[in-house]
Amino acid sequence: MNIESIQKISYFSLILIAVVSILSACSEDVVEPKSKQGTVEIKTVYDLPADAGTPQGTPVTNFTYFSFATGDSVPASIANSDNWDIAFAQTTIKTNDKCKVLVLEQTDFYSLLEAPATGYNSSSKISWYNYNPTNHQISPIPGVVLVFKTSNDKYAKMLILNYYKGHPETYTEDAISRYYSFKYAYQPDGTRNF
Repeated sequence: MNIESIQKISYFSLILIAVVSILSACSEDVVEPKSKQGTVEIKTVYDLPADAGTPQGTPVTNFTYFSFATGDSVPASIANSDNWDIAFAQTTIKTNDKCKVLVLEQTDFYSLLEAPATGYNSSSKISWYNYNPTNHQISPIPGVVLVFKTSNDKYAKMLILNYYKGHPETYTEDAISRYYSFKYAYQPDGTRNF
């Protein structure tokens, strides 16, 4: 090999390295879809109060209202509007008159990629927990996923994680109750895809 051939190979190698470097530097990170339908962000709410100041055994009156569209609680003053989806008080979860719910059992929250088309009902009380009369523990029923057709005709799914302030992994009798922690996914485009 002569010097001219070596210079051509070195020059070609240098150009090839430069092109590869430029192309790789300009490439965008591709977000892989979480499901076959696309990506829907899963959000977590911690310690949403649910009539926490009322003594145990008294009637359920002080609801905390929640909107999936805003991802936040809304003032009780709008309770007569369509601007909320679900409300929490003690162990009671109720829906807005225009929001419907379907309670799915033995369901994996993350594997539920599409909301069912039918079976939704209005509900003033949703069964989501087990009660232990020995120590008075409230614990979410494993495998229960709540699916909602919201007050604005969108879909959401919810998994209740905990009923105690600070969402402790292990229940103790001094745990402060009536603080919901839950995961949810809201589909804003009106499809049933999660």
